[in-house]
Amino acid sequence: MRTNSLRKIAAGCALAAIAGWAWGAAPLYGVSCLDCSLGFPVMPMDINAGGVVVAIDDIRGEYPALCYGGQGYVFDHGIVTPTPSFDEGDLGSSACAISDLNVVVGAAGHTQYPWGPFGYAWDGTTMVDLGDGINDYGDGYFSRATSVNSRGHVVGHASGGYHDVELFIYKNGRMRKIPPPAGTHDSNFNLPVRINAKDHIAGTSLGNLDDLSHAWIYKAGVATALAPDAYSSEAYGINDKDEVVGTVRLSYDDYLVPVLWSGGSTTLLNMLPGLDRWGEANDINKAGWIVGDTCGDTACTAFVYNGHRVFDLNSRMDGSGAGWTLSHASSINDSGIIVGTGTFNGAFHAFMATPVAAMGAE
Repeated sequence: MRTNSLRKIAAGCALAAIAGWAWGAAPLYGVSCLDCSLGFPVMPMDINAGGVVVAIDDIRGEYPALCYGGQGYVFDHGIVTPTPSFDEGDLGSSACAISDLNVVVGAAGHTQYPWGPFGYAWDGTTMVDLGDGINDYGDGYFSRATSVNSRGHVVGHASGGYHDVELFIYKNGRMRKIPPPAGTHDSNFNLPVRINAKDHIAGTSLGNLDDLSHAWIYKAGVATALAPDAYSSEAYGINDKDEVVGTVRLSYDDYLVPVLWSGGSTTLLNMLPGLDRWGEANDINKAGWIVGDTCGDTACTAFVYNGHRVFDLNSRMDGSGAGWTLSHASSINDSGIIVGTGTFNGAFHAFMATPVAAMGAE
């Protein structure tokens, strides 16, 4: 990984574009292919403030439920670096998230502990083994890091013993449990736990009575359910304003809908016409811009929400978008740059969509 002038230039151009559409206008995006030079497709998992992206090569499913598998890669302005394992061998590692200080987290293999993997934090030089310090039975079974903030504090899942899945925060060299809200138990291992700069955490646990997923926010030592009256809910992202995004199913008969939880209020994001079977909001930046997916019976499209309305990202591409169909938007940084997946000339690929010009207010 590296720090160079390209990152500053890209961020500056994006910020200039943002100034033109911060109050409800729809930006125009330039689209580029992240993985076309690799010879195989990847799934972007996160993008930081400098435009550095982490991705995995497991594309069998959809974001965000994939960051427990696949080999991880760091895409740093043209330089692609695989994430390492703890020791020599071909065990590899996944890559779930990256901080603005270029610290990558995920799960890595360990030849001496074949029952792993274990969570790690890697700054491009030093790899820290997070272990499984919350296992009540004394032997580490596994852990997985899914988010890291600018303070270097990491959250994720770990084994509490046998098949238990606990939530953890790792800071100052120590892992400790995060208690889920009352009425819920083990973490949903398939879904990420996210942390913001204030050490506030968004995650998803399973209900004691229904075993369904329930989203929550953790702050001041207390986890609070975000949708206590909903049939089910899942949290995928959180910003520094404690705004949480994810998906919610209000009742058994309803579809999954992208959702924003902010200041005690719930905002259901409109799904696009013909693509209203299910949807999810995957990430939110400091300005409150949200990205995600909205899907019909056979296809999905990537969307961006600017605080006022939902736009089909495919309708906001400039000429560089020729040949692209953008299906899933996984992450957005504070400059408004979006990464996700779609098809390019009919083949599955990862994209980066960068704001290049402002359009008229909608």
